[in-house]
Order: sequence, then C-alpha cells, then structure tokens
Amino acid sequence: MNFTYHVDVQSSVEETWRKLQDTLAMVHCIPGVEEAEESAPGHFDVKIMTKLGPIALRFKGSADLVVDEADQVMEATVSMSDSRSGNVYGKFRMKLGPNAAGEGSVLQIDADVVIAGKLGELAQPLIKRKADQIVREFSQNLTNYLQAA
Repeated sequence: MNFTYHVDVQSSVEETWRKLQDTLAMVHCIPGVEEAEESAPGHFDVKIMTKLGPIALRFKGSADLVVDEADQVMEATVSMSDSRSGNVYGKFRMKLGPNAAGEGSVLQIDADVVIAGKLGELAQPLIKRKADQIVREFSQNLTNYLQAA
C-alpha cells in the first residue's frame, strides 16, 4: 500500500530541519509510541500500541533511519510485529521544503507499507482510514513539538 501526505509547518525550512534532527523527539510524535530507543546510530528499537477498530495491537520492532542533510530528506525502513496479528514492513521518506506561500515549510511523507498475516488478510478496509488518522495525529504532535522547542 502506498500513501502520500503533506504536513504544513508554520516555521521556516531551516528552523524545522534543525528541530527534526532530534530524531527521538520526532519518533515520539508518532501516535502510539510507548518506547523508543536509539540502540545504534540511526537504528531505533520501538514499541507501539494502537487500535484498529476494536482490535488492540502491540507492535515491537525496529527502524533504520538515513538522513540526507543536503536534500533535507529522511528515509526510514521499518519492521514491526504483533505476535497475535501479523507484521508490518515499510519504507518511509520524508522530504522537507518550502510551502507555496514561502512563509513556512511542508513535510512530504511517502510511505510504502506491506501488512502480512491475519492483520493484512482481515483489516485491509480499515488500513487507509487508520493511516490517515495516524498522519493527522503525527502532524498535530509534530506541530506542537516544533512550536514548543
């Protein structure tokens, strides 16, 4: 499944990029993150709790992050599993740039996600709605983080 989102940010590209360098703070902007630890440079161990409809899911896994300073791009490869429901694998690309008005910035998020196991078989109709919800919450959390820092 492929998704593309645009997150408008009120701060300049330079200011936003500087704040995004605190990757652990950014990871904690993701809804449902219970634990996140950078166990090696660019490698994060993560635990996430979320709900998909009435089903509670507890994912445990990792993410490898590569940062391209020159192009202001972050790319993450994620592998998560829930012992009862299945696995989620994904590649996420976030590119920061100026917004159309030139007064703030926009973070473009591109995701390519594979959902395997029972979760993938049974929950396909709910996945897009859940992805939209997560990005809306992430956007609000990121905005709050950027304005507070």
